[in-house]
Amino acid sequence: MSTAHIYGDPPAATCTEEAAFGYGLVPFVGKAWEATFQQYLPEGMRGITLRTSFVIGKKGGVFTILQRLVRWGLGGWAEYGQQGMSWIYQKDLNRLITKSIEDLKYGGVYIASAPEPVSNVSFMKQLPKNMRILRGLPSRPWMIKIDAHSRRLPEVGFEFLFPWLSAAIDDLLK
Repeated sequence: MSTAHIYGDPPAATCTEEAAFGYGLVPFVGKAWEATFQQYLPEGMRGITLRTSFVIGKKGGVFTILQRLVRWGLGGWAEYGQQGMSWIYQKDLNRLITKSIEDLKYGGVYIASAPEPVSNVSFMKQLPKNMRILRGLPSRPWMIKIDAHSRRLPEVGFEFLFPWLSAAIDDLLK
């Protein structure tokens, strides 16, 4: 596992696996981790790196916190809301991990992100809408912005059960 935040905060750019790495702590740590993984991968062994984006799931994690903020009327977008938010539903991430282990055609680097990256404002409009709650007030930026999706996962035939944010949130709220 690695991080999709390895690309940093590119303004108005959607990153694929071939995009340039960003600058800063998270990209530096991601690059070092991936280099170490490659250095110690036994010769002839298939290596898979999943650069994971923002994971939304039912238990714990940031999604639970975001739901609480929305219920309190504080679940607005961060600052201007234009920063990208790549995301993946926990069920799809679990399937991707299993499939990449079992299916020998997987190899190399993949961005573990649903094919629909959204802006922070879109995400924070969708969540209250699905919760049937009025939108909250905008807040200060505290999330890392990233807009990335995989170009390679469709090539190996991976199909997301939840490619669209609305369906993922609906399933999480059941």
